[in-house]
Amino acid sequence: MKEIGVREFRDQASHYLSSEEPIAIKRRGETIGYYLPRTPHHKVVEALGRLERIERKIMEETGITEDELSQAMNWKAPFPDLSHLLRRRKKAAAKRYAPSR
Repeated sequence: MKEIGVREFRDQASHYLSSEEPIAIKRRGETIGYYLPRTPHHKVVEALGRLERIERKIMEETGITEDELSQAMNWKAPFPDLSHLLRRRKKAAAKRYAPSR
């Protein structure tokens, strides 16, 4: 994130407001505010699509359910014990790579 002084921001406001770069605005070395440009709608939609593909891949590869993944992503709650999922994944991998009889 770029850091600029109040005077520079005021003097070149039109330049900074047309930019897509977030800016920290400082006065005497202290951050007094931020300029966070609005993200274009299509970029938000693309990011959500990528997130959905990642979530599906995690659920497919680990066998985790959507509810378990949701619980794991709750940053305010303690991280859930997912050791049972690792055991489940190891068993599935062992079956997949076991020699045929």
